[in-house]
Amino acid sequence: MHVYLQTDRFEFRYSEDQTDGSLLWESHCHGEYEMIFILESGIDLVYEGRSLRCEKGEILAIPPLTYHSVTADRNTEYKRISVIFSQGSYPAAIEDALTTNANTCPVFSSHDTQRIVSELKKAVMSKDINDYIPLIDSLMTQTVYTCADGEDHAKLQGEKIEKNPILERAILYIDEHIKEKILLDELASSLFISKSTLCHLFTEQMQISPKQYILQKKMAYASMLIDSGIPLTDAARAVGYDNYSNFYRIYKKLRSPS
Repeated sequence: MHVYLQTDRFEFRYSEDQTDGSLLWESHCHGEYEMIFILESGIDLVYEGRSLRCEKGEILAIPPLTYHSVTADRNTEYKRISVIFSQGSYPAAIEDALTTNANTCPVFSSHDTQRIVSELKKAVMSKDINDYIPLIDSLMTQTVYTCADGEDHAKLQGEKIEKNPILERAILYIDEHIKEKILLDELASSLFISKSTLCHLFTEQMQISPKQYILQKKMAYASMLIDSGIPLTDAARAVGYDNYSNFYRIYKKLRSPS
């Protein structure tokens, strides 16, 4: 079962998937905020070189330009609500607090968040979902403000995160050089590791090659610029592309809906 709903502020998806004997992967990076409400099944989240376990009733808050992948448990029905909203949807101070807390730990779980998950699920399962759009918008606003105000909880949850220092340094290098042409040899050299070790780290722990990771990050950043009104040619140069046709081909391929 899949439900899609778009309001003035949110792009909203309710999904149910049976994983059977295989794992269900969701991996991407985009220029918007994403929140995932876990309704059924536990999942493993990998984001920017860090990993942690998430359970039913918890909420994931993923800031813009954060590459992340989700793996559902085997032989379970994975039910979730995914919500996308753009930067600028809320006051800057609220979005800054939400981003800070999510970067510490993207998993939020409290009495308030569990109540919101339950109420949102009821709204989604209603027969006349369009009648519940005002309630859904209200619950999303409660979620954003609750997570923005959840600094202590986020820090506590952050103790559960598994980190790889080399991978984190690699990601920091990429973020700092996102506007330039990034060569894997130079990236590996800056970390004092071989290129093959670099590729192995990304593939094993993030389920993506470093080349594809860099492309995802650059295209997500370019998408943010384009959405803000910057021409495509300027966005291409801003992420290190001199050849506009190459940029446009990759941008359309990666940013087109799957």
